[in-house]
Amino acid sequence: MFGSWVYFGGLFYKESKGHWGINFERCEAFFHNKLAINSILTKKVKGEHTLSNPVLCSEVKGVKSFLNEKNEWVSSYTNQ
Repeated sequence: MFGSWVYFGGLFYKESKGHWGINFERCEAFFHNKLAINSILTKKVKGEHTLSNPVLCSEVKGVKSFLNEKNEWVSSYTNQ
C-alpha cells in the first residue's frame, strides 16, 4: 500500500487524500547513510501498527544491488 510509505522515516508525506510527496532532503540523507528509517511496518486489524527499529540504508538487505560505487541509486527501466 503506497499510503504506508509515510511511516518510513518521513521519506514520503501525505498532503491530503490522493496527494503525496517525496521529501528529497530526507531521501538524500537516507541514501548517504545519515538517516535511519523503519524498514518494517506491521498493521493490525483495528488500525494499530508497530514499526521496526530504524536502520541505515547500508543495513537494508539487498539495497547495495541498486547502488553504484558512489552509493548513488541506479534506476533500471524496462518496457513490458
